[in-house]
Amino acid sequence: MPVVRVSAADKAVEKSRSKMNELFEKARDCYYRLAEENVGEASQFVESLEKILELAIN
Repeated sequence: MPVVRVSAADKAVEKSRSKMNELFEKARDCYYRLAEENVGEASQFVESLEKILELAIN
C-alpha cells in the first residue's frame, strides 16, 4: 500500500477548517440557548455576529 504524505499546507488548511467548524458550532449553540431564554438577546447576538463577520469577510 502506498504511503500518502500530507503536506504542511494541507495540515494547516485542515486545522483552520476544524477551527471554523468549532467556532460556528459554538456560535450556533449560543444562539439557540439565547433564543430559548430571550429573543431580544438572540437578535442582538445575531446582529453583533453579523457585524464582526462582515468586517472579517470584506
